[in-house]
Amino acid sequence: MPGSSSRLWVIVITFAVFTAACASIVTVGKKVLPRPKPIPVSVLVLDTAGSTISRADITIAGESVADGEEFGVLRNEFPVTVTVSADGYYPTSLSVPEPPETPVRVRLVPVVFRGRVATASGDALSDATVRLGDLGTTTGADGTFELLPAVPGTVTVERPAWLPVEVEWDGAETPLEIALEPRIVRAIHATMWLPGRDLWGPFLDLADRTEINAVVLDIKDESGLIAHRSEVPLALDVGAVSGSYALDDAIGAIHARGLYAIGRVVSFEDPVVAKERTDLAILRGSKPYRQGSQAFLDPTDPAARRYNIDVAIEACKAGIDEIQFDYVRFPTGLTAAMSLDGDGVYVGSDGQEARLEAIGTFLAEAREALHPLGCAVSADVFAIVLSTRNDQGIGQRPEEIGAEVDALSPMIYPDHYSDGWMGYDKPADHPFAVVDRALADGTSRIGPTTIMRPWIADFNYGAASVRAEIDAVEGYGLGWMLWNAGSRHTEGALLPAEG
Repeated sequence: MPGSSSRLWVIVITFAVFTAACASIVTVGKKVLPRPKPIPVSVLVLDTAGSTISRADITIAGESVADGEEFGVLRNEFPVTVTVSADGYYPTSLSVPEPPETPVRVRLVPVVFRGRVATASGDALSDATVRLGDLGTTTGADGTFELLPAVPGTVTVERPAWLPVEVEWDGAETPLEIALEPRIVRAIHATMWLPGRDLWGPFLDLADRTEINAVVLDIKDESGLIAHRSEVPLALDVGAVSGSYALDDAIGAIHARGLYAIGRVVSFEDPVVAKERTDLAILRGSKPYRQGSQAFLDPTDPAARRYNIDVAIEACKAGIDEIQFDYVRFPTGLTAAMSLDGDGVYVGSDGQEARLEAIGTFLAEAREALHPLGCAVSADVFAIVLSTRNDQGIGQRPEEIGAEVDALSPMIYPDHYSDGWMGYDKPADHPFAVVDRALADGTSRIGPTTIMRPWIADFNYGAASVRAEIDAVEGYGLGWMLWNAGSRHTEGALLPAEG
């Protein structure tokens, strides 16, 4: 239509002018407010001691917030609720009434796992290791323990010379009672010259065929020599090392058969060190005291004591499960009416307490060194001390020695008793009765947490007599070790392996 395009342009221009006019209109008396700015809120999670707890779960006003992250909250949204939880701690919530100027501090109370480790009869077991996840501790004198912050799970408990256990803890606040059973050992004796030789395998085969579950391996024997490649400085200095094999290999062979490994360390009888280091020896006059081929180190001498502990530590680090100290005594034949001074000279009539203290403190030092390494500590004693009240002049009584060791091992060899002992013309002819009587005399003289585990004779006897000794020991529910100096054991006395 003529003139229509010009009218369209007029309409467009008019609309544009109207729009611009509207945009310029301001409402008088009304202030334009900026959008509210969120206030940052962060949370610092602490334990009751004031230490920071990492990896906590945090919510602010119902929103999950990463640990250490700020979360924006509008002023009109206060108060806000902060909720915090963390593994091993009781969760908590709190109200933040107004905007905080610093991070909100939240303290969490730890979950505490408490319990007690004891024997099956309820006697407290100290020095047991308790583990729960990454937490670990040892029991006190009363057998109690606590772990925190604790998360429910599997608890493992171990104590040298006792069987380990695993139990489940469900998070209950009631202290958990955990009972351990003593390790029942049925052992044979291996001289230190067996490992690495052709007879070593056949010797261990005996355990595969029979009830044997442990081996006592000589680490240092009565000769004062050490047959493995020891690196103990004093042993090297005096020429005591006749090393032909690696000790960890020998122990590995024992463990490969599923056997418990006990390392026997002949302690204060040591003719090698006594000869080369007379300053460490028991002296008679100016020379080492000797009984035939025997010579003794002074049990009160710190260096002599440390030498035997160092030998034991080396064996423990090589993988041995238990250290058995033999000849942990003063020499016989110097009479029971001796006392001891620091130079190894015995005089007077009041020496018993000094002797008992010397032997007891040595074993305590050894236990303190070996327990942290996971090794049990045991000691051999003359069987006669089970049935007498004095120390027989050698510093051995069940009460004092039993208090310092995990296991006490009297050497109950019937042919070592004098004729007429226990009313028998020849005690050697009564293996069951002699062993039974010795244990009857001795078991009540040690504490309930010390294991009685005797040596019994596997020499000068046939299978029936050796079995009679075993039956006597097992009548008390105890384990045993068969002594044969040459490691030639009587298989006929042993029960066949189960299964």
